[in-house]
Amino acid sequence: MTMTLDKTLSVFRAIGEESRLRIMALLVKGELTVSEITTILGQSQPRVSRHLKILADAGLAERPIAKAPGCSTV
Repeated sequence: MTMTLDKTLSVFRAIGEESRLRIMALLVKGELTVSEITTILGQSQPRVSRHLKILADAGLAERPIAKAPGCSTV
């Protein structure tokens, strides 16, 4: 798999923030809802949702539409 420089930078920016790196570590272990992530991290729902959007935009996480709308996976 070849990644462009822009894509590579996007990935590094996404995981370069501590909370997003922690979210990635959680999602590697299994699917979690936004509510579960907020409880684990002690952060607000809007903040966690923003982190998940950044991870998803970088291609590192996805939000399955067919499942519960609040779930996220790696």
